[in-house]
Order: sequence, then structure tokens, then C-alpha cells
Amino acid sequence: MNDIDCDNDFLQIYLCGLFTLNMNHQITHRELFNWCSIPLDDLENHPDLRISFRIVKDSGIMGELMATDFIREIKQKNEKGESIRAILPCGPKSWYDPFCRMVSKEKISLKNLFVFHMDECLDWQGRLLPKNHPYNFRGFMEKYFYGGISPELEVPVNH
Repeated sequence: MNDIDCDNDFLQIYLCGLFTLNMNHQITHRELFNWCSIPLDDLENHPDLRISFRIVKDSGIMGELMATDFIREIKQKNEKGESIRAILPCGPKSWYDPFCRMVSKEKISLKNLFVFHMDECLDWQGRLLPKNHPYNFRGFMEKYFYGGISPELEVPVNH
């Protein structure tokens, strides 16, 4: 029962509602096995879902959905004058272009967005790697995520 394989290489699943996900819940091997046993056609509307999710055709569609959902959260917080904190992974990259496009087109300010980068590597002394190092994910994010956003809309450096 320890080796559970529920990998579907052809299927990309996008989880929504991550902002309210309770990370204190641990799933048992039995629960994982049960979830992986649910037929694909029954997953999206399963009555035991704790968060909503969508099954999408490819990473391009997933990227558009991720960007749209994140933009919606940012706009709601901006309207209330509240800050928003996000933990951003260095990938999948498919949502960066749609996100930058939407921010620029709709002139959405990211001044209230505080970002923590999930993926970052340090040298043996605990210092950030040089910007041009292939494992410097901050450099990657500056190029592919922040790079497409107008300076007047971008996330402040101290965020």
C-alpha cells in the first residue's frame, strides 16, 4: 500500500482555491489511494471535494486560468486597499505571459503584492547565487515573470 501510482502524464490538473487551502490536513495512504481510484469523469464534481479544481487540456489553458484567478485575487484586494501575499513557485512558466499581459492591459497595480519565492538555491555559506547562475531562480523570475510588467505597476523590490 506504500507505492501508490496515480500519475497521468497526459492530464494536467489545475487546483483552484489555493488561497483558502488548509495545509494542516494530512492525507493517509488509504485516502490517497481512494482519490486516485476515482474515474476521471467523476473527479470534477465529486461530492467529497474540499477545494474546487478544473481539468484542462494543456499547460497553455492552465496558464490562462492560473493568471486569471491570481489577477482576480489581486484586484479584489486592491479594491479593498488590502495587501496580498503569495508564494510563487519558479514554474510552471505557462502562466507568466498571460499574467503579465493582463496586468499591463488592465493596468493592475502590484504595489500591494508581497511575494515569497518558493524555489531558491543558496551557496554553501547561505548566500544567494549570482544572478547569472543557472540555479538562481530569482534571476529566472525577474526575467520571465517580473520582466514583462511595466515599472509603474510592478511589485516593489522590498516585497
